[in-house]
Amino acid sequence: MSISEKKLGELESAEHPETEKLLLARLKTSTSGEEHFRWLLFVVGFYRSINKIQAAARLLEDFIQSSSDPEQSAHCYLALGQIATDEQRHEAALKYFSDAIELAPKRRKVLYVLHNNIGYCLNSLGRYHDGEAHCRMAIDIDSSRASGYRNLGVSFNGQKNIVSSAWALVEAVV
Repeated sequence: MSISEKKLGELESAEHPETEKLLLARLKTSTSGEEHFRWLLFVVGFYRSINKIQAAARLLEDFIQSSSDPEQSAHCYLALGQIATDEQRHEAALKYFSDAIELAPKRRKVLYVLHNNIGYCLNSLGRYHDGEAHCRMAIDIDSSRASGYRNLGVSFNGQKNIVSSAWALVEAVV
């Protein structure tokens, strides 16, 4: 389940060396699968914050390959999709988010974010009708979050349904 020491050693860099060494040491010395996964997410977040995107992606991909926990793998696909979205690679992001959905994660928050992000990607690709369906799924999971309504408004707008778009955008701010 854990990432090999050799692979972790390859990730170390001169930028923020003390923080990086501390995080990688915690990752290496994790005593349980849950602890290892938590430290993995900390390291990935750190790498994203210092723009070491490739290192973050490599850690996530290596973890998915070695993991037998579908919930954790779904979370890693979600993170990979967020990275791809940040880079405006919406087709790749859509694939990552869809791969995560196929693992049937149980956590409602993760499911919400996956469907909402799929809706966002589909809207960005001009597939507004498909985007609408995923935005509606996200809202069905958690109607208290604004981003599902915002993305639904974009879906409606792309379908030239201005009244519904206005309604969804109002719901996003209420």
